[in-house]
Amino acid sequence: MVQDGCGGSAQCCFQVEVLSYAMCVRSLTGEENTHILNGQDVTVYVTLSNTYPLGGIDLLLCYDPSGLSFFDAFPVDELANWEYFTWRHSPASNCVGGCPSGYIRIVAIADLDNGPANHPDDADFYLSGNIVGLKFHVTSDRNFINQCFNIGFCVLDCGDNSLSSKSGDTLFIPIGSPTDCIDPTKLVARDIINFCPGRICVDEPPDDRGDENLNVSPTKLVTSSCSRTTSCMVRRCGIRCGKKSRSWPLTLTMTAWSSRSRT
Repeated sequence: MVQDGCGGSAQCCFQVEVLSYAMCVRSLTGEENTHILNGQDVTVYVTLSNTYPLGGIDLLLCYDPSGLSFFDAFPVDELANWEYFTWRHSPASNCVGGCPSGYIRIVAIADLDNGPANHPDDADFYLSGNIVGLKFHVTSDRNFINQCFNIGFCVLDCGDNSLSSKSGDTLFIPIGSPTDCIDPTKLVARDIINFCPGRICVDEPPDDRGDENLNVSPTKLVTSSCSRTTSCMVRRCGIRCGKKSRSWPLTLTMTAWSSRSRT
């Protein structure tokens, strides 16, 4: 409120909008660590917290190639309705032979000039939650059991991991970006993007020896129609039926068996 010398006053109200973005690599359920076994394929997701309409993204991710092999990326939810999406292994352009390993470049544009007839809906410019899926193959080398491989965001040059507004006049860049990375063609450049990497962890395989139905159940009590009304216990070395339930100091893992009559 402003008051002049004559006692008159005027009041002005304004609203301050604080924008910030968190871009992370997470599991499908939102966990930092994604658990998997040796030799399997796994998918992790780039996530974004966003309340502002976007028109373009340019991401550069890096991962540990000693245990991970990247083979595909795909758009998720609203981003799947954008008109252009592409990925490549190299941080710069596609190369042949001697390409640097451990990088993923992802570029997406919502609305192309003279693009497809079906343009994104207004809601599709608001990217939030999982936006890109990344598929990896995990090494079969058992020496990596109980180890984790990092997947994060790398900045090698100006423009890496930047987001453009729908109108095209504002560029969102990583926090702490140097001033010379500000695109002069943009009216506003705001360093408000914060990053949180994720990890793919190789777990110890379960000891399922003798677990024919793979239900990870250490014991199993089954009943069957023997010659008399009895309870039957199944153990790894075979089946016994008797008038009373019996137990043995062995891990009982089988559930399927053929009945045996006993007189």
